[in-house]
Amino acid sequence: MFRNSLFGAALATLSLAVPCVAAEGDTDMAEFVRAKAAEWMANPVIAAAVADSNTAHSGLSPADIEALDQTWRSEIGQASTPTISGVINSSASKALVEAVAASNGRIVEIIMMDNTGLNAAASGITSDFWQGDEEKYTATYAAGPGSVHKSEIEFDESAQAYLVQVSVPLADASGNLVGAVTVGLDIDAF
Repeated sequence: MFRNSLFGAALATLSLAVPCVAAEGDTDMAEFVRAKAAEWMANPVIAAAVADSNTAHSGLSPADIEALDQTWRSEIGQASTPTISGVINSSASKALVEAVAASNGRIVEIIMMDNTGLNAAASGITSDFWQGDEEKYTATYAAGPGSVHKSEIEFDESAQAYLVQVSVPLADASGNLVGAVTVGLDIDAF
């Protein structure tokens, strides 16, 4: 009887500890992404890319944004990709590729969005140009300072790893919100 009670108590204690560990991991990932976002926005090339994207996309109607998104999607896998190449081949995107490479496997992808939710820079080609209708944007930039969105954990075939996307708003040097960033993290690296 004592043995079963002791086992039950240990099991109950362990089950209570598991959510705490997950919460700590979530906090660690969120703080990691916040710190990286601030670091990246301190890079003049990346900050300029977000600012330039905001300027280029100011005043776009929802129909204009949808048209840009459809153009991006239609270019995936094609020989000519002017819309995608304009983002992916930029100096800012190259800096993000370098950030992924320097992360020791922690970061798998980075997507920086402007204040409309359109890609301003990215470490690789995304399936769409407009993230503005997804929680990575609506639960961060649209939700305001301090917000964080964490996706469900999914197995990524190309990376052969379990990944989670953590998103936070982006601020400029004056502290004004200018967009959002989504960072794909390898959960085994945390």
